[in-house]
Amino acid sequence: MKQNVFFRAGVGMILYRAGKVAFFERTNEPDHWQFPQGGMYPGESPTETMWRELQEETGLISDQIDHVHQVPFLTSYVYPREVLDSFSHTGSHYIGQSQFWFILHVEDDVTIDMSLASDPEFKDRKWIEPAEAIGAVVEWKQKPYEQLVQYFNDHIL
Repeated sequence: MKQNVFFRAGVGMILYRAGKVAFFERTNEPDHWQFPQGGMYPGESPTETMWRELQEETGLISDQIDHVHQVPFLTSYVYPREVLDSFSHTGSHYIGQSQFWFILHVEDDVTIDMSLASDPEFKDRKWIEPAEAIGAVVEWKQKPYEQLVQYFNDHIL
């Protein structure tokens, strides 16, 4: 996928089982919880990015997922000023992210073992009701999470 000049292209994943979703706490930002997500490399498809990011961040592999559903819309958000300022030393020119989303059913007998993650970004995980994710994520991601939870409730549960 061609990268947008202003929005970083990426993917996000909602992992679910028994009506609950897995929510992850960032290692570098204590008490910041989110769904796994990551940026796309040039020439990488959304599906390729999803499988790479899944393993890098959670340690899960395709054999542990028994159903994948791609959400039929993108979500986007703009970073707040303090986040943009924190990127100033990196040379990043992005003002936000646009993401493809996937909903993955984790097989019932699988334990998410984040010690198997090749590029761990999370230190903890919990299973929550989907609607809980909206209020638990940082404010500037809440609107996309509302859209995703509504889609999840309408089309997956």
